[in-house]
Amino acid sequence: MRPALSLAEVLNVLYPSYVPSGKISSTASIHPTAKLGFGVTVGEFVVIGENSVIGANTYLEDGVKVSRNVIIGEDSHIGLNSSIQHGVLIGKRFICSGNCSIGGDGFKFVTANGKHHKIPQVGGVKIGDDVEIGWIFVYNRSRWFGGHDYWRRMQI
Repeated sequence: MRPALSLAEVLNVLYPSYVPSGKISSTASIHPTAKLGFGVTVGEFVVIGENSVIGANTYLEDGVKVSRNVIIGEDSHIGLNSSIQHGVLIGKRFICSGNCSIGGDGFKFVTANGKHHKIPQVGGVKIGDDVEIGWIFVYNRSRWFGGHDYWRRMQI
């Protein structure tokens, strides 16, 4: 017997998760080349960029920004005011709490002759299936994670 699993099952019955409605807000801005799977829910003032793909039954909460060439797998949930930058690949059943930034430039410098020189972060971000990240998470380019939980106020 696994008590934690039993508790999770009971709590899921008592406090069911939000079920995406499949509605798209009239205030959303979706590029004509973006592709949305069946049952995708798009909240108020969401922006979805060119050539992005949003998997079936995914929920984008209010204020989410999905840049160009992003792929988000099915059954995912992107929290309030989160930002996903160009070229990010996200697997299935991804959960992102609010105010997260995924795929930003990051902070990489080298010092020479007393001066800091920025090293551009040109790699992409790939997040595997079944990953959950918490509030105010910053996830910069050239990273890959899968199968883990990442929590509050981290910079990776």
